[in-house]
Amino acid sequence: METIRVVLCGADAFRVEALLRGTAEVTHYAWNKRYNFSCASALGIDSVDKQVLMVSNVVVLCKGCRPCKDISCYENLPVISLADAPTVCVEQVVDSEFYYGSASPEALKEIALSAAIAPTHILYDRLLQCLTEKGRMAYERAFWLLDKDGDNCLNACEIVSWRQRVEREDFSTGDVDLFLGHPNKRYTREQFIEHHLQLFAEEKFLDAWSTVSSLGTNSNGLPFSWYDVHSLRVSPDQNTYLSSHAIQFFKNIYRLKNFGESADIWSVTPGCAWENIEGFQCNKLSLDTFIEQWKYMAIERRDSVIIYARYWGYKGETSFLFSKKSCRLCRSPRDPVANTVNVLVVGADGCGKKSLVAAISTQRGGECPKAKCDVFVQTTTFFVQQSAQEEPQTIVYTVPNEKRAPLLLSDPNTAKTYDVVLLCYDSTQIRDSGMYVMDLYAKVANLEFNKGLPFVVVTTKVGCAIPSPVQAGDAVEQLESFCKSNLLLWPPVVADAQRVESSELNSLNEYIYTLAKDPELSVGLPPLSLVRLLRRATVVSIGVVVMVGIVGSVASMLRKLRR
Repeated sequence: METIRVVLCGADAFRVEALLRGTAEVTHYAWNKRYNFSCASALGIDSVDKQVLMVSNVVVLCKGCRPCKDISCYENLPVISLADAPTVCVEQVVDSEFYYGSASPEALKEIALSAAIAPTHILYDRLLQCLTEKGRMAYERAFWLLDKDGDNCLNACEIVSWRQRVEREDFSTGDVDLFLGHPNKRYTREQFIEHHLQLFAEEKFLDAWSTVSSLGTNSNGLPFSWYDVHSLRVSPDQNTYLSSHAIQFFKNIYRLKNFGESADIWSVTPGCAWENIEGFQCNKLSLDTFIEQWKYMAIERRDSVIIYARYWGYKGETSFLFSKKSCRLCRSPRDPVANTVNVLVVGADGCGKKSLVAAISTQRGGECPKAKCDVFVQTTTFFVQQSAQEEPQTIVYTVPNEKRAPLLLSDPNTAKTYDVVLLCYDSTQIRDSGMYVMDLYAKVANLEFNKGLPFVVVTTKVGCAIPSPVQAGDAVEQLESFCKSNLLLWPPVVADAQRVESSELNSLNEYIYTLAKDPELSVGLPPLSLVRLLRRATVVSIGVVVMVGIVGSVASMLRKLRR
């Protein structure tokens, strides 16, 4: 049994709550279920907690209700008043589209139920006699979901599938002609929307709402609810990754709706999910790129994964879209690496870090970065051997500008999502770019939440002409000394975007995956010091003494045997 959540505003709320006790039944085929009522009371809508309003379905104004400062406090929820509600409160909302009139105590339960499950004002503008923006989007999405073959028409089988959801279970192809009124048996999007406009005009609100409701649209006119967006709680020691269940869902949608050839795959959504992410492709996506970019969204923007899955017809549990894994700091050595490794690529602006990352993806059609952008993101996938078979492994390269990088690594919520950090310096500007790398590392490496984070030094633009050899030599020595004193591996990884074949760029993905599995591999040997030299000398001396003793013992035993 489902619940209708009601906000009662007024001093007489306890009496009204008694009127809503028990259950109410919706006999319409598309619902055909019983509901009970859960009430929250307050003297006025102003004093109701926002979190309560977000999960409520209807507001009832009772005796003793206090007027609000602004009608936006009602959050566009259906409002019903009782006869003894204060006139000043009713006058505030009487001309609003979300006001559903006055109800007698006997009729309150029925009116509240209808307004809660099929709020007319969400989808239909009575004044203009047309669909609202949400309504247009809801019905276009409903048509898109029903149109399985993507030809912008509903054939007989698709019409039967639709009517079986909203009319009766035994609706068959023989009933299609009667429903359409002609033997054409094809139903266009325009006819589909006109049909629902006619239902609204005839005040058949449950019939009009039944289509979108049966296809997973909530009473706020959207396919996702507050529960969806906020249902996934992630502890500070966990990250979220796209689950195999979600990957299969997005693959199915891509293939069934022919996203590879579609001019606009975002037509029934609020727009491209990653429109503001520089480096991501929005249209004409390959299947691999489509999945890779959703893997990034699962780490950084979980709410978008939920919202767009709902828009495309996902009806399963929200939690099934993600797999939770311990973040790098809490991961044990035996834990497997997640299906996505998140790499932060940092360096001074102009050091070649974006071109470096773009070079990895341009081999498969990736985009080159713009000259100026805050964050540039690229993804790539390769196969790794796991158990008896090969599994796809995605690497996400996130390239922030030089001002943004320290902020990302200084925030525990963002720093925990990164598995490896590449410290890039420009071999043609070693002094300036090297100084940036050293300053950044000194600021963030010792933070508690960055413990165990692998830092790898990478040199770029190796094939270009370098400045004065003397200046370059001093800068290299300074950088080398810094790396060795901080146990960073030296010499650096050579990754030249212009000379892919002669650099270590081709093996960079495998190297990063190895570091994600075992971060200890990024730790260099400690530099030689007087103490270490003395320790080595002591160990060698002990070894020599032991060997001399063994040789002497063996020689004496041989002498005895000869005698």
